[in-house]
Amino acid sequence: MDNMQRQVANVRQDLFKQGYLDDQFLQLELLQDDVTPNFVEEVVASFFRDSPRLLSTIEHALQKSPLDFDRLDRFMHQFKGSSSSIGALRLKSESSLFSEYCDECNVEGCFIKLDLLKLLLASSDANEDDEDHKNKRQTNNIHIIWSCIESSDVNALSDRIHGSWTIRVVEHH
Repeated sequence: MDNMQRQVANVRQDLFKQGYLDDQFLQLELLQDDVTPNFVEEVVASFFRDSPRLLSTIEHALQKSPLDFDRLDRFMHQFKGSSSSIGALRLKSESSLFSEYCDECNVEGCFIKLDLLKLLLASSDANEDDEDHKNKRQTNNIHIIWSCIESSDVNALSDRIHGSWTIRVVEHH
């Protein structure tokens, strides 16, 4: 195992230890084989491509008056199911708390959890000022944590940002 593979293995292990991933991710990995070598990457990339849109829908629904907490909960249930299907334990847990706030009709709690979910989902450095560059990097490098974990040919650098691991993909030129 070379140094890069060790780094990726360590990041993967840390994601489990820190509660970001659960056993469902292991089940997802088992579905990957020689016929579908990029299965995990494709499923996770799809999740990260679709999730911001769903969270945006939830945010817009939170700004409507009167608030329809049942509708908000249905949107969050969809996000929670998607998170659960890829083994994203932390996102699933925070989604459950959002649903509890919906049950309590707690608007403030819903906004706080939504903001946290958006932060957890963000794939770019929060300190980056250039919005166009940030959006381009999010789009171009959406190979995401799991694709870096799964793909030994991707050069990745791990970075501690705000107490959680993010993976930056080094683009090949």
